[in-house]
Amino acid sequence: MEYLINVKSKTLPDAISAEDLKGKPMKPRTKAARLASVAKGREDFKDKIKERSKNRKGGKTNKEQRRNKPQMMAVQSLKAKGKKARNASQKMQSMKKHIKTLSKNKNHPKRRRG
Repeated sequence: MEYLINVKSKTLPDAISAEDLKGKPMKPRTKAARLASVAKGREDFKDKIKERSKNRKGGKTNKEQRRNKPQMMAVQSLKAKGKKARNASQKMQSMKKHIKTLSKNKNHPKRRRG
């Protein structure tokens, strides 16, 4: 293919100059200006979250449910998970402890509640 070359500038017709490629210099920003933009962004974000929760179709999110979950229920869940993850030696240790406790309390009659 043959290109038409501009004789005066010796460049292609659709060429970009070096000046066009240069970016504009950044404006120096003060710390106060940066902090002001941060505060503005925070306010907008809080408003956005409130509006999102108001306009949501459906119930609570999983995060909200976890936040409002009874504390003792969460603790019990963690205990159960820990109990499941024990290895054989830990299980044996807890069983020995349990048997020792049973043997200490075997001589007295159990009290009936009711």
